Amino acid sequence: MEGEDNAFGIYLDNSDDNEFYDCTISDLTGGVWTTYGIYMVESSDNNTISRSVIGSNIDYGIHLSSSCNNDIIGNTVYNNTYDGIHLESNSNNNTIADNNVSENNNGIALSKVASNNNNDIINNTVNSNRNYGIYLKNGECGNNIMDNTVFDNERGICLEDVHHNLLKGNEIRDNGHGVWVNQSDNNIIEWNMIVNNTVIDTGVHLTANSEYNEIHWNCFYNNEPQAYDDGHDNDWDYNFWSDYPQWGEYNIPGTAHSKDNHTLRECGEPPQPAAVPALTPVGMLALVGLLSVVLALSIRIRRKK
Repeated sequence: MEGEDNAFGIYLDNSDDNEFYDCTISDLTGGVWTTYGIYMVESSDNNTISRSVIGSNIDYGIHLSSSCNNDIIGNTVYNNTYDGIHLESNSNNNTIADNNVSENNNGIALSKVASNNNNDIINNTVNSNRNYGIYLKNGECGNNIMDNTVFDNERGICLEDVHHNLLKGNEIRDNGHGVWVNQSDNNIIEWNMIVNNTVIDTGVHLTANSEYNEIHWNCFYNNEPQAYDDGHDNDWDYNFWSDYPQWGEYNIPGTAHSKDNHTLRECGEPPQPAAVPALTPVGMLALVGLLSVVLALSIRIRRKK
């Protein structure tokens, strides 16, 4: 579907259980109207959009508002003026997986008005977007951002005023920022490859009022700087740092004065084994005495038999 004056390629309003495959929706301008390649609103639930190409539309590629349990899988979404894929206002329990999302303003965005919760953003390739690759804003909770490849964006992944989300197993490389966490709490960032995010700032950056976030088991390679923490009570233990490839402590720059207290020697390796305490001379004497008592008791029992 192509057309200069069309505002919508596909428009669902309170419409459920539809399936769209192998569609091409491009070059919509909408005239005076906001333009959407695919627009699902007002409880349009349990729909599937797959194997489609949505690109070069004047505003949004795929847009969900107050719509749940939809599958957006295996699409190419490119060069839309605003967001490639956008969820807003209580769009929950959706799956966004295996898509190629590039050259939009934001690649995949969950934002505006009311929060969007418990969505899965999995195994997407998100690259060359002008602003954010993946963007969560305004109260989003319980979303899983997993196994995505996010590169060559102005900012890779941004969490802004959100909580209890999971970033796991992503490859976040060659962005201006890697992961930007702004005024967000209780998120988990683990098992990610965070590589060569240098153009603007930082592999992972936690701003003021970002608290109680968990950052573990990540591999930080050649970011400048690797990390920054201006929040408080964030936990950075058990990461690999390419500029400190050894067991020990790594100081995180920033006003929080955070540390990784248990660094890893190699990416993905187990932590340092707990040290076995050495016996002091007094301890050695006590051990010998204890063994002597045990031996004497054993001999005495045998004699009685």
